[in-house]
Amino acid sequence: MTDVSAFLDAIDKLPAYGGFTFRGLGDAEALPPALGVAAGVLATSRDPRVASENFRTARVLALLNRTGRDISRFSAQPDEGEVVVRPGSVWRVLTSFEVAGARPTFVVLEDLDPSHTTPEPTEWGDSLAETRERLTRVIAEAVAAAPVAVASPGKFVGPWPVQVPFRVVTDDSGRRVSTRSADDRPCSECESLAHSGRHEPYLVDDGEQKLRVWRCSMCRALWLETEHAVIPATDERVGGRGARTR
Repeated sequence: MTDVSAFLDAIDKLPAYGGFTFRGLGDAEALPPALGVAAGVLATSRDPRVASENFRTARVLALLNRTGRDISRFSAQPDEGEVVVRPGSVWRVLTSFEVAGARPTFVVLEDLDPSHTTPEPTEWGDSLAETRERLTRVIAEAVAAAPVAVASPGKFVGPWPVQVPFRVVTDDSGRRVSTRSADDRPCSECESLAHSGRHEPYLVDDGEQKLRVWRCSMCRALWLETEHAVIPATDERVGGRGARTR
């Protein structure tokens, strides 16, 4: 078992975190897609000042968590308020807004949890307007606070690496739900397999990243399977994650 796999297994034993966290988006980084699946372990902070290294980034992701894990009490820097975003979690963009006195634009993303295995969050509020009001209060308090020492530069600032899903795995009835990507067009045979939850033999079964890869024998399309989604992908995308395919 690798260090990453052991880490993921360990944090999976922690309760799911259902509150707000933040991640600074580097000035040169692309904005998140409307819907995306996290492609790795990502560090976020409960404190927007920490997450943006004292509001130095042009944009900050405001994350409405369902499946994250709060590891702050185990951290060497517990004041960072670290919450881990898990690979395979599914996120959608809700809105963006600005807060008086803060440089960044705040982009709000929701953790969807298609498997419906986590408790309903209580910190968010009952509507998007209420969520925005609550986020604004948290951010305004951080703006008014003193600058923080940046213990680990770049830890909470960087890209938002996600894959655009073709299908989110399940809905309330346990049936797979289609979410088409505009630039991926696998054949009808493998679309049918992905929709039903079946697959051809796995080329990769990666417990560390919690993903599997299979290839359609008809059109040669590659499919990534995570805990929460089935994603058609190019060989370059799969290779970029360290998975070797044939």
